[in-house]
Amino acid sequence: MSKYHSISSLQVHDPYELGAAGMPYSTQADFLPIPAGATGTLFDPERLKKGYVRQEIGDGIHYVTSGAYDAMFVQTGNGVIVVDTPPLLGENMRRAIAEVTKEPVTHFIYSHWHKDHTGASGIWGPNVKYIGHSTTRDHLLRWPDSSPAPTETFEGNDARRERRHAGTFLQGPKPLRGQYFHLCTQAESARGHRYHQSWLDSL
Repeated sequence: MSKYHSISSLQVHDPYELGAAGMPYSTQADFLPIPAGATGTLFDPERLKKGYVRQEIGDGIHYVTSGAYDAMFVQTGNGVIVVDTPPLLGENMRRAIAEVTKEPVTHFIYSHWHKDHTGASGIWGPNVKYIGHSTTRDHLLRWPDSSPAPTETFEGNDARRERRHAGTFLQGPKPLRGQYFHLCTQAESARGHRYHQSWLDSL
């Protein structure tokens, strides 16, 4: 039996000789072109030039992305609150903040302890108040690195208190232990995150 078979006049390598019983093969012709607006910021000219994109999504609330990982910061008039600093953003978070304010960073909030979101959190220095769930603190102390452990912690769902400081925060539908909130933003909605209205109403 031939180790090649034909699909739509295309000769396909079939090393296991599965023939039509095997997984059907797809070609580029089987797919529609990706719409220009569907690639997010990955190919955004601003991101390609600077390494990040900053977008104001609310009054003093800014979304920052590397094209792969996201963070945010909030201008309060008395200082800046930063939520997460992924390694792929790092010093670019400083640059994004400097674009719009000279206020110092005074608070840092951990959404959770995963290093792909918080690995550059140490750049804000010792004078910043680090806030996070007690589980986040436990994990950062158990596996220490450059990420400072939270200096202020909380237990359970404390969304009402945090909402006053930095917008509307929602606990995810299937949060990992210690994962506290997601910021419900237009930017996240555009990226496919959807939150049930009853969650919003309960805050």
